[in-house]
Amino acid sequence: MSVDQLLPIPAWARSGLPAIIVDVGRVGDVSVVRVAGAVDMMTISPVKVELMRAVMGATTAVVVDLNGVSFFSCGGLQMLVEAREVARACQVRLCLAVQCRAVLRPMELSGLLDVFHVLPSVSCALADCR
Repeated sequence: MSVDQLLPIPAWARSGLPAIIVDVGRVGDVSVVRVAGAVDMMTISPVKVELMRAVMGATTAVVVDLNGVSFFSCGGLQMLVEAREVARACQVRLCLAVQCRAVLRPMELSGLLDVFHVLPSVSCALADCR
């Protein structure tokens, strides 16, 4: 049996389209949005929908885990700014769990590192949000 039969290549990978994975869960009363893949104009829509849904449905806080992101466009930065505004309006705390350069560098260059509460991991962010 070949490796391809054991580990088939997903359809999205064969199509050549960029892949994005968005997973939303809860840890106690904190919503956790995990994002993996390239956040760009082709993939941002599902990320934005799930992030806004999590923020608007949260009771206390939302942690956005961006440690699995391989590319983060200016659209991703704008999405975070919009999520921050919605979180403030809903009186929900928004924390970012990120230590990868693909996200931190654009945030640094745009001045957004000073605007967001950024921690290196989900566990650190969860501890901080409680």
